[in-house]
Formats: sequence, C-alpha cells, structure tokens
Amino acid sequence: MKSLSSPTRHAAWRCTAAMAVLAGALCATPALAQVRAAYVKNVDEAGRAPCQSQVDFNANSGCGGTANCSFVSFTAVPAGKRLVVQQLSLLTGVASPGHPTLVAFSNSPGCNNCSNRAVVTGWVNTGAVAGSGSFWALDRPAHLHFEAGEIPQVKLYATASFTFVGNATLIGYLIDANN
Repeated sequence: MKSLSSPTRHAAWRCTAAMAVLAGALCATPALAQVRAAYVKNVDEAGRAPCQSQVDFNANSGCGGTANCSFVSFTAVPAGKRLVVQQLSLLTGVASPGHPTLVAFSNSPGCNNCSNRAVVTGWVNTGAVAGSGSFWALDRPAHLHFEAGEIPQVKLYATASFTFVGNATLIGYLIDANN
C-alpha cells in the first residue's frame, strides 16, 4: 500500500475541514432562520380602552340643600376594570359676584364629609354672563384611579350659589383590574 505524500495529505485534510465547515454552515442556517420576535400585548396602554364619561348636573345637587355645593356622579366602573382618570373638564355657573373655589374627587355618592382622593384647582371665568351669574370653566389634568364598581364623583364648592345646569366630562382609560 502506497502512502500519500505530505502535500497530498495536507490537501486531503483541508478538503475535509472545508466540507465540515460547509456542512456546519448549512445545518446552522435553518436554525437561525427559525428565531422570531415575540409578540407583546400591552394591556395597560391608554389607547387600548379609552374612557370618557359626560354628565349634566343641576345646581344644588345633593349637598344637603346647600346652594354653594354640587355633586357630580359619573357612571360606575365596569366589573373587572380599573378606571385611570387623566383629565376633568367642567362648565358651570355661579351667582355674581361669586366664584367656584374647589373641586374634590371621591367615590362615595352623596356624602357630605367625603374623604377626598384628589383636589383640582384652576377655575377660569369665561367672561360670559347668564342671568345673575357668570360661567366658570375648569379643564385640568387629574391623576387618580377608581376600582370596579366604584362611582367616580366630583364635589364642587363655590363662594355663592350655583345658578344653572352644568356639564362635566371625565377622560381616562380602562385597564384590567386583574393585572
């Protein structure tokens, strides 16, 4: 049996090594091609379940007959959800020369001594006059939440009587309460 010369032996090893690298590359390519990005669903994203509740309210609504106090109750938070409040907008009228003083959030409709969750200030006189009163507006960010079944409520105070029907809008989003 004749042995291979040294240059031929090195060529054979190089050929074997090249074939092994090629085979490895061919086998690895399908494995790399199978890697895929995971799909992620952000269940708490504000845009997934926007929530807006708008109500009209009467002057002297629910503060034990006090004309300078009004309650505004929004719709209850649905079962299994949590309401994250981001914005409150109000328009109301107050007898001249009075003005609104305070807006307080609570979750207990009709309570006189509510524990306030958040206080919002920043009333602006719109300059418009209605009868013996003037219009006041409030459009402010609010950062709080209400749990499933709770009724978001706002309690308004003024230095004089509220004079006519007002309008309130609560803006936010719903998230799953189980998260």
